[in-house]
Amino acid sequence: MTVIEVGTAAKVMGVVQQYRQAKPTINLPAEGEAEVVETMAELEREVNSGSPDVGRIWRGLQLVGAHLNTAAAGALGNLIAAGALDLAAQLH
Repeated sequence: MTVIEVGTAAKVMGVVQQYRQAKPTINLPAEGEAEVVETMAELEREVNSGSPDVGRIWRGLQLVGAHLNTAAAGALGNLIAAGALDLAAQLH
């Protein structure tokens, strides 16, 4: 298990906050939206845990990126996806 750096944890939380603010304007199918909402909550829990796991965070960012990197998510969703995927690439 590899732990996450403080600066990276802040970036992950930035992705979570961006999504929460943009959520009303992102039009995902209900199932995809539910999965993204749950994954964002998991990312937040992981980052705030005593020993955040990079692998879990990486997987969460990948999933979020995949859901938001679609036409349905719109431009704002695509921007958040790009940030999540870029951050995931830095972790792996």
